[in-house]
Amino acid sequence: MKKTNFFKFYFLLTLSIIVSCNKLKATDNGIVFFEDTYNFKNYGGNGGRCAGFAISTILFKAGKISPSYFQADVQTVYELQKENVTDFIQHCYDNAHIGAFQQYLNAEWRNLSVTEAHKKLVEKVKNTPEPIAIAYGNHATVAYSYSSQNDGSHIIQIYDNNIINKPYELIYSADYSTVSATASTMMELASGAWAVTADEILNLLPNYKIYDNGVIINGVHWSTRNVGEIGEFVSSQDKYGIDYTWEAAKNVCPVDWSLPTREDIMALLDTEKVSNKWTTQNGVNGYLFTDKTTGDTLFLSAAGGRDGNTGNFNNRGAAGYYWSNTPLSSDRAYYLRLFSNSATCTNYYRTNGFSVRPVHKRNIVINDVNWSTRNVGEIGEFVCSREKYGIDYTWEEAKNACPTGWSLPTREDIMSLLDTEKVSNVWTTISGVKGYLFTDKTTEATLFLPAAGGRNGNTGTLDNRGAAGYYWSNTPLNSDRAYYLRLFSNSTTCTNYYRTNGFSVRPILSEGEPTNIDMTFKEHTESVIVGYYSILGRKLEKKPASGLYIILYSDGKAEKVLK
Repeated sequence: MKKTNFFKFYFLLTLSIIVSCNKLKATDNGIVFFEDTYNFKNYGGNGGRCAGFAISTILFKAGKISPSYFQADVQTVYELQKENVTDFIQHCYDNAHIGAFQQYLNAEWRNLSVTEAHKKLVEKVKNTPEPIAIAYGNHATVAYSYSSQNDGSHIIQIYDNNIINKPYELIYSADYSTVSATASTMMELASGAWAVTADEILNLLPNYKIYDNGVIINGVHWSTRNVGEIGEFVSSQDKYGIDYTWEAAKNVCPVDWSLPTREDIMALLDTEKVSNKWTTQNGVNGYLFTDKTTGDTLFLSAAGGRDGNTGNFNNRGAAGYYWSNTPLSSDRAYYLRLFSNSATCTNYYRTNGFSVRPVHKRNIVINDVNWSTRNVGEIGEFVCSREKYGIDYTWEEAKNACPTGWSLPTREDIMSLLDTEKVSNVWTTISGVKGYLFTDKTTEATLFLPAAGGRNGNTGTLDNRGAAGYYWSNTPLNSDRAYYLRLFSNSTTCTNYYRTNGFSVRPILSEGEPTNIDMTFKEHTESVIVGYYSILGRKLEKKPASGLYIILYSDGKAEKVLK
């Protein structure tokens, strides 16, 4: 996403400033200041992230971002999914120490004396009506308000992620030569002081892209939001997004997401397992689908559609049209059609402009091995995108951490990934995360493995995050060592190390489990048959004697067969 689009999609809440002795209400924008500031600490989970907490807090408090920036229809920080906020705090912390942020500090603050820097800090708090992040000594906090005393001293109200009972005050002498605090704190009159507003932060931080964790409805992992600009989700589930022709729609989904198949849509319309109703959310008409087993919901807005002949846009608010990836013929494709009194899967001309609501692409084939697109986070769960580090596991733990249907790769699977005759690899940075990008030279499919670092089995310390990646295989060397994939910026190898170390887990698809098939059907082919699959994409051990099934050919095409 371009930096200039930051507000376009995510400026959903504005700052309500109530001035009383230069103080603001403590509950603006659904953020209870000191409680949520400390809650950010709980989200972060590690010490030494005060700059991340402070910056995250002021962006929320000043209305520059809102909870719904991270998750559709969320109004408060407490409702957010932990992973998104943790990642954002880490992003703010990392970038408070590098790049444009440091250039700003060097230009504006580093050449000042201690007294000059603190005078500038106090004056900036005084002259800024919204909360700002401040730091000096070894700590960063949020300055919330300013007041002065008859003796000329200056008082700044502080919210600190280390102190949860109440805000405290920093009290500067009139000449800024001394400072004291009404609470035990790490703040001190020292060098390295700085102060930064929310607007300045937005100009200093590299763009941060929020990922859609999605929701599973009847076994299909749907995005909760439509696609807007190419490769980007809109900010909430009730936003319409942009209409695309069928050919265009196949290439607009964000990374790790793809158009649903016709079968995915039919699973959504299965009324035995999914209820649906026409409803209104935040003033937007559409359909609410509810998984009868889990209670999870998916809202699809009635975004209307564009006529491929006239270019006219029709039925916004009255109907929704969502492409599948499944063609009917050379000029028509299947799509989901939503009217107020019906929800059906039918087909229409590919030149029409319909909405795009992706499903998650769980796996990718690289040199004949079916890899997950994401690391494992909590046991049995994937993280929400390919750049997320996930959780480190010992070798014994890793064998049982994969989600159902997935398993650790073998040593041979890793060697297949490192076969440079068939797979190219490059150390790169994606969305600010360093790691290796592997590309199948035949299919051009790509797989990204982040440099998540690893945990020392003896000391428990996490080492080399951003500098190296370590991924377990399921293959032991002996009773205390096992093989793993090691990624350095200048080398990729399969070697072995002690099983007690904590390494990342990137699973492969277990034999016979569901896979993503290119559902491009054709009546005849001269290609070689490479497999048989159920109509839901589950690999079959042999050719079925009867029923409805799919034949997958070596050219990637598929044929639906009814016997």
